[in-house]
Amino acid sequence: MNLQQYEGEGSCSCRQTSSFDGEPNSASKGTTSSVSIDVETPLDTQSHSPVDPNPTSTLSWLILLADGLHNLIGGMFVGASFLDSIELGLSAWVAAAAHEVPQEIGDFAILIHEGWSKKKALLLNFISALTFPVGGLIAYAASQSIDVSFLIPFAAGNFLYIGASDLIPEIKHHRGVKEDVINFFSFIAGLAILLGIRVAIDGW
Repeated sequence: MNLQQYEGEGSCSCRQTSSFDGEPNSASKGTTSSVSIDVETPLDTQSHSPVDPNPTSTLSWLILLADGLHNLIGGMFVGASFLDSIELGLSAWVAAAAHEVPQEIGDFAILIHEGWSKKKALLLNFISALTFPVGGLIAYAASQSIDVSFLIPFAAGNFLYIGASDLIPEIKHHRGVKEDVINFFSFIAGLAILLGIRVAIDGW
């Protein structure tokens, strides 16, 4: 999967991992998956276009816009998780932090590939990341008048969609025995980390 495809599929799906005791509503998860498909499809089409090495290209700004929106909604998910319980919030926050690092590196690499200077790419990438705490504040403010717990199953549905549509097909894509083994065990390691976070914070 090349970097452009990763961003088209990853950033705009607004993915967020969370652990929780209650089972998410099936209708919520199904609706979330449908929304993810609608949002991702046009951007995925863009991701397969040839790269234009122009610092003002549409793709460069689309990456930043998508990342800002992704972080904003991710912050709302984590904020809603903290409002539900400290344990759930910590689980969601740790998972979000773990997935943001490679994503931001991918954003930076794409902007550099598009012809941006390192300084400009770092600055604007950092600014787009600031929407994450803004999302948390929005969730907190909204909780004063409405129940924001519906965001938790919404986040779970997004995570299931990402796993089913992006991660599993990527693992099944044959590149050679060595690469297949690395991809498979990386996927298993990710699941083990999620379980470890859950056990460390909530216990069995």
